[in-house]
Amino acid sequence: MTALRPLLTLREVAGILGVSRSGLYHLLAKRELPAPMRIGRASRWDPAELEAWIRTRPRGVAPLPSQLGGNPLGRLQAVETGRLERLERLQTRVRTEVEP
Repeated sequence: MTALRPLLTLREVAGILGVSRSGLYHLLAKRELPAPMRIGRASRWDPAELEAWIRTRPRGVAPLPSQLGGNPLGRLQAVETGRLERLERLQTRVRTEVEP
């Protein structure tokens, strides 16, 4: 089975970038952030797409608050690691409940 990469929520993306929810909406309105995928009414971001966007941000031009201190890629990795661990625990639990 292929390992799925959990998508990021609005709250997680805001935390990774070091901006508030309204700051994230502002970036979206200005089309400065990759558009999220819509799943029903929920917005979700692909971690790889977000990482690529972070890496392409111009240096020295209106940095994000997180670029003034902190590491958004490090925060992205920490979020992904935690989500993957939770997904693996869930898959293990489902396997043990389904298999006799």
